[in-house]
Amino acid sequence: NSTNFVNRFIFGNLPIGQYSSPSYSGRFGVLEGVGAAIITLSACGTLGTANTIYNLTQSVNSSGTCFTITAYNVTLNCNGYMINYTQSSTGYAVTSTGYNFSTIKNCNIVQGRTTANNSYAVYLKSGINSTIKINNISTYGPTSTSARNYGVFLSSQRNSEVAENNITTSGMQNFGVYLYAQSNSTNISSNKIFTSIISSYGVYVSNSLLNTIANNNITTKENSTFAVYVTSSENNVTSNNLLTYGVGSNVIYIVGTVGANKNKINSNNITSYGVGATGIFVYGGIANTEVSNNVVTTRGSPSTGIYIYSSNLTTINLNKIDSLGTSSVALQLFSSNYNNLTNNNVTALTTGSRGIYITTYSFSNLIVNNTVKSNNYALTVLNGNLSKIYNNFFNSTIKQIVSILPNNRAHVNELNTTKTDLTPNSNIIKGTYLAGNFWANSLGKGFSQTCQDTNTDGICDAVYSI
Repeated sequence: NSTNFVNRFIFGNLPIGQYSSPSYSGRFGVLEGVGAAIITLSACGTLGTANTIYNLTQSVNSSGTCFTITAYNVTLNCNGYMINYTQSSTGYAVTSTGYNFSTIKNCNIVQGRTTANNSYAVYLKSGINSTIKINNISTYGPTSTSARNYGVFLSSQRNSEVAENNITTSGMQNFGVYLYAQSNSTNISSNKIFTSIISSYGVYVSNSLLNTIANNNITTKENSTFAVYVTSSENNVTSNNLLTYGVGSNVIYIVGTVGANKNKINSNNITSYGVGATGIFVYGGIANTEVSNNVVTTRGSPSTGIYIYSSNLTTINLNKIDSLGTSSVALQLFSSNYNNLTNNNVTALTTGSRGIYITTYSFSNLIVNNTVKSNNYALTVLNGNLSKIYNNFFNSTIKQIVSILPNNRAHVNELNTTKTDLTPNSNIIKGTYLAGNFWANSLGKGFSQTCQDTNTDGICDAVYSI
């Protein structure tokens, strides 16, 4: 029965494992409440009895650390009461090292001393299958020097869940949720995270793999902030509402300092305000990033929608990118090779803004099926060779539609030209042949809008001279 299962496989032994029987095999876990004792709490202390639900019955205070978990399968249910920690010394609201199946829920966690540094609301290390759920967490700290206070900090903590929490930070270089040192396979979902001071982070993922960051609402205010910051591989950032305010802020920042390959950035709603801000920034020796189905809006003057810097084999597909600040760039490749830019809707209509900008030795990129509307050049290729650019709709509000320097060897198939390698297929303007790009401007005087087509095959008789 369930009680015997808990006693035989859990109590006093390993909390998880691979077991088999004539009827069942697989990975066994613990259902909360099955065979568990219930203990009421009215003060901070050690939670040291395995398979126990601790129910908080009143708000509690601590000069430093409040609760320390020292057993397997412990649940702390605060029932909405407050944990006021770090009132006079650095500490933790709840901490555990080396124990599995820890659950912290329904807590109102507040950092007591607002000028404290290096404090943690929830700190879990070297465990598996833990849950931090339905908590309100507030951290503070100095606003002019680094605070480094943390809402949720997981170190070498695997298969955990951080969900449905409200996390607010208001100290310099504070962190809402921080994954560190192989905190793999963590689900960070449905949280509301707000940071309000310079150099702060909503979610920070360092050296941790296979995590999912989904359905969160993350807002950062002030300069040099990040909604999601990732330095690791194979993480999935999906279906979030992300917003940053401030000079030099980045909404999603993927950096390859320790290797950050095969990350997926999908179906996010991304907005940034601030000079020099970026919606999605993939930076530094990264490969095989997927950026798809995102809505990216930047409002800084200047700012960048999606920026791929020194990174290769990126797939940028089916994104809607609006750059609303002056002298901005909607989509830029810098020293990046073998990237695919396909099926994107790109708009950069403010003064001096560019649509797609390929620069600084970016080679062998594929640019296909994009609709690009810009104030300045819809397409710029500067030191970018051997790229294939076809079946795009390029539309500029000025006469100049495209800028490709003569010393480049970009292979441009001009749509509506008399090329002989016409391919029967629907093109970007619903024509019957694939052959190149459609060149337009808002005045109706673009090359593809005014050219002759005497045989009515939908292809211009003359070649568009760039």
